[in-house]
Order: sequence, then C-alpha cells, then structure tokens
Amino acid sequence: MPKINVYLPDDLATAVRELGLSVSPVCQQALAEAVRRAKTAREAAEALRAADFDPRRQPRVTATVVDPMTTRLRRVLASVRTLAGPAASAGTGHLLLGMLDDSRNLGAQVLGFLDIDIPGLRRSLLRIAGTPPGDGELVEAGQLSGEEILAGLSPPARRAVAAAVEAAADLNHDFLGTEHVLLALAALDDDPVAELLRHLGARPDAVRRSITTALAGIAVGSRLSHQAAAPMLADRLEDVIRRLDDLERRVTAGGL
Repeated sequence: MPKINVYLPDDLATAVRELGLSVSPVCQQALAEAVRRAKTAREAAEALRAADFDPRRQPRVTATVVDPMTTRLRRVLASVRTLAGPAASAGTGHLLLGMLDDSRNLGAQVLGFLDIDIPGLRRSLLRIAGTPPGDGELVEAGQLSGEEILAGLSPPARRAVAAAVEAAADLNHDFLGTEHVLLALAALDDDPVAELLRHLGARPDAVRRSITTALAGIAVGSRLSHQAAAPMLADRLEDVIRRLDDLERRVTAGGL
C-alpha cells in the first residue's frame, strides 16, 4: 500500500498523541471525502460547460453547482437578471457588475484589497455589457430556483461559474462564493472581462492570494470574537448564580 506523509501543526500533533488516535484511518476517510467532492465538482463543471447544457434536464448537476452557493452569490446572480434585462442572457460583464453593486460580498472586497479602481472598472463593464443598469425587472434571490439561476446565464457566464466550481474544489472549500467567481473570471481565456481584470492588476495569482488571506483573517477574527465573548458570558452566568443564591437564602430565611 502506498505511503503518504502527513504533516501536522505542533499543537494538533500533540493532541493526536495524547488521545491515542490512529492517524491512518482518519486521513483515509478525509482524503476519500475530499476526492469524492473534487470529482463531483469537476464532473459538474464539465457538464456546465457543454453547449447543450439544460439545467432542467440535469438536476443533479444543477444541485451540485447551486446548493453550495452562498447567500451573497445567490443575491448577485439574482441581480444579474435585472442587469441583463428580461430578453437577454447574463454575460461575464453582468456577473462582475452584480458583484460590484453588492459591495459587501468577498469578491468585491478582494478587488478593493488589490487597489482596483472600482468606479472605473464599473464604467468599463457597462460598455462591455452594453446594458444600462436597472434595465430589467428586479428579481429577489429567493424567487429563483436553481434551474432559473443557471438558465439565465450565457455560455461564457456558465463557463465562468464552471471554473468557479473547480476553483472552490481546488481550494478545498465546501461552499461556492463570489470570491470563487472572481477568481474564475480573472482566469478566463479570450474574454474581455478577464482581460480587463488582468490589465487592472486582478491577475489569477493575486486574486487567489487575496482570497486565501481574507478567509484566514475572517477565521482568526471569528475565533477572537468567540474568545472575547466567553469571559463576558462567564461573568453574566456568575452574576445570575449569585442572584439565585441570594434569592434562595431570602426564601429560606422567610424574607419573601
């Protein structure tokens, strides 16, 4: 049986030794799950790129692509329908415009980290997309089914979402967000939006580094917030216990 070395941080290695865990079966199970997810993602991406892809006829592919989408990405894809208008399919320019219009998503924030001129980028995208903002009927994210989300995309936009699915798998992420779509857009071949992003400095390697750094910062911030909240919670719990003890003493002494 082939052997693969696994390197662990010191604290994790110490915890594993203290608990006497068998590393091999744990790693095998985790790797098998990662391989399964990656294989499923790549098969879905390949199907999504096909010229004859129909989300209604391929529900398993549609679910693989849509189910892991974050709320932010669903919101962006809903706004894309508004930008493209009722009679058109959304292109790669609409995808990026939708991202910029909802500046709180991580994809738009990564562009800010890279010092991209957002107003200038938006003006260029409007020229590429050829559609005035707000030309279509406003669509809420909750109103769209998975089939409708994918059916409203042009072939280039579907290829971008397919590449985003693969990017998420490469990063071992179990979610699909705007940051993955941005990374995919920056890496597309023969696409004016991709060329524009790279010209402005949003190259795939720079976008990937910014995504990794941003997600690591979010994870650290989350841990710190929980650690800061724990002492406050403990103080409040102690205060409640003191009040209950005082109430019990008063009841026992006949004070109530």
